[in-house]
Amino acid sequence: MPERSTALPAAASDIAARRPASDTPLRRLGKVELLGAGAAFVAPAFSLAAIFALLALKGGRYAWVGVVLGTLAVLLTGVCFARMTARHPKAGGAYALVGAELSLPVGFIAGWALCLLYLLGPAIPLLLFVTLLEVFLPQTAGALVPIAAAVALGVFALNALGLRPSSRVALAVFVAEAAILLGVAGALFLQPTVALPPPPASPLDTLIALGGSGGAAVFLFLGFESVSAYAEEARLPARDIAWGTGATILATGVVYIVSALAYLHAIPSSQWGSSGASLPVAVGSVLGTDGGRLVTAVIIVSSLGAMICVENACARVLFAMGRDRVLPYPMARLFGREKAPWPALAVSAGAAFGLVWWSTLPLGGLSAPPAFLLVLLPELLVFGALIAYALLSLAYLVALVREGVARSAPWRLAVPLASLGVTGTLLVLQVLPGTPGWNDVLVWGTAWLLVGFGVWGSTRVLARVSSARTPGEPSGGS
Repeated sequence: MPERSTALPAAASDIAARRPASDTPLRRLGKVELLGAGAAFVAPAFSLAAIFALLALKGGRYAWVGVVLGTLAVLLTGVCFARMTARHPKAGGAYALVGAELSLPVGFIAGWALCLLYLLGPAIPLLLFVTLLEVFLPQTAGALVPIAAAVALGVFALNALGLRPSSRVALAVFVAEAAILLGVAGALFLQPTVALPPPPASPLDTLIALGGSGGAAVFLFLGFESVSAYAEEARLPARDIAWGTGATILATGVVYIVSALAYLHAIPSSQWGSSGASLPVAVGSVLGTDGGRLVTAVIIVSSLGAMICVENACARVLFAMGRDRVLPYPMARLFGREKAPWPALAVSAGAAFGLVWWSTLPLGGLSAPPAFLLVLLPELLVFGALIAYALLSLAYLVALVREGVARSAPWRLAVPLASLGVTGTLLVLQVLPGTPGWNDVLVWGTAWLLVGFGVWGSTRVLARVSSARTPGEPSGGS
């Protein structure tokens, strides 16, 4: 096997040359913190609640197969993320990894596509938190916007203290929710078996059901790749990022597959397979009011854990993109003892609150599309994530080819090829005519990418104007 070169690829050298001086994040994270950051981002209870109706509608009796396909897709992609992070242990996740092997514009596409998840995604757990809180505590009714503002501010304050304390809180949340979800699944398995939803009418419908539920299942795992965004804060990134990514996928995958099989086993299709399906109501129809309230409570807590971790990961991606001047430079500022990216955290928290406010009350006379946060946005998040995953798999394939692996050990190409094949297929199926909502996903997804390149172009113009007025690049730090 040829000896691996330690020189940076041309694309990585180009990025380094563009990068202004900046504070370096502190290496404080071990395996425990990385598992907490990844698993609580995935947030099984929140994710199942957010995607329950969509998974049921698209997959029907094949929903559990879709979960298996989604698990396979993220396992393959997880290997690519872990091995690419070992090559390029830099903050920024897919943005930094793809840009290092391919080019800065391609890396930007991957990073901005994932920003659909990182920047807009926190609005979904925030909305679920405040709406379910009204169900659990009726006295909070009518105060959705003030409560959302208070939660967004509280999460920002916790994250501003640094990643170590917030990730440990998140890990405790994940352990509790996983235990409760598996307990609920066990109780459902003890119930009588119900009839499965009817099978699809044709082979094409079966393919659409598998692809649709597989794509929806990818939503369940969104966030597993966030572990790679902390590469500059991990004590031993080459070892611990791989461990944290794999442990996140396996731990949450067990919860999902067991839960999906339990729901199909005991929950009637009238509750499981309708557009208005609700996880607490569905479980409550079988296990009674107390069962439904227990699930509601764990979703509320899980949503809070998800918000903590999504905003942390978002801030690290915005930090890396600001440092490379593809987003405004203030995103790269670090503050406090733990050197946390406060400006990037503030942008993430503000975006989450703004979207929840917009979905509740019209802003400037413009109201959000119906069910935007709980139907269209989850599909957009999957669309953006699959773009990033496919590009990351391609980048890993290119890295191996550059090393001469195609000649010396071609079997090592199997993982990136399989990952690229699975993620690429699921991506195509998201916009396949006939798939529910495919046109909206394509239109909104394309618009998001165009907005991203507009932001990048504007940032470059402003940076040139600033450099012309004040010689020398500003240095980062607090």
